[in-house]
Amino acid sequence: MWHRLAQHLFSPVDAMALTVFRIILVLGLALHFLPATFAHRSNYAHNIVRFPVMLPELGEFLVNIPGSMQVTHIVFVLALVGAATLRATRLFFSLIVLCLYVYLSVNALNTNTLGLWPTLNICTLFAVLPSGNPRYTLSPSFIPGIWFGSAPRLLPVLILIQVLGAFFFAGLEKLLAGWYASDPMKEFLSLPPGSIVRPWVYSLFSGGVPGFLSVLLTIATLAGEIVLPVLAIFRKYRTIVFLSFEIFFAGVMLVLDIPPLFYLIFAGGALLLLTRDAPTGRPHEH
Repeated sequence: MWHRLAQHLFSPVDAMALTVFRIILVLGLALHFLPATFAHRSNYAHNIVRFPVMLPELGEFLVNIPGSMQVTHIVFVLALVGAATLRATRLFFSLIVLCLYVYLSVNALNTNTLGLWPTLNICTLFAVLPSGNPRYTLSPSFIPGIWFGSAPRLLPVLILIQVLGAFFFAGLEKLLAGWYASDPMKEFLSLPPGSIVRPWVYSLFSGGVPGFLSVLLTIATLAGEIVLPVLAIFRKYRTIVFLSFEIFFAGVMLVLDIPPLFYLIFAGGALLLLTRDAPTGRPHEH
């Protein structure tokens, strides 16, 4: 049994979905960190206080070395460009992970736990496991002129565990907190401007949230976060789960003022549900 499992996890898959997600991940990191990086500030993050300082001793050590943060910023920018465009994926993601540890050690008070933990773990996976590289071919498998190579199935599986696991346990946390027996969405949608909800939400519901709507949103949130990761286990439901993920997180971004990285990690990570087996015949390369 273990031999068959190992054989399955290390069998090759088409790296197209993995390559697209890798570029989406780099885009999310750039949008989240670069605005403050270009200003050479340590206070880079979004205004959601949930993530503790990772290594405060490292942060205290680095901020006392002149130019250390500027060097980190430069390495981070170069690593992002390399991870998105060049072939040495594991090298560049190793540098990205190191820079993230520095950023999260200097100042991590204003980052989103649900988005940052999977991000850090996924970057580490890209740093450790091969992810495939685009190659120009004469007989492409999907996009004219390009074959995305192959990668071990283990990498997309582990990334999906990060994405779907975070989603599932967020729902489990809500379930254990008694969301099914209360009406948290009514209070949530009534939060004042400047909170986590977007201004248009407060304007729309300033006179009160209809009871049926808040109950419906609560049930939909719980059902989505608990049921969708379970359905993703079954291949025949994965397209439905993928589309549901895109709709769910588009709605989340529309209602909540949260970093784009959060959306790109979860909605982008769902692309890996569409991962296909690698072609049996290797295209001729030139």
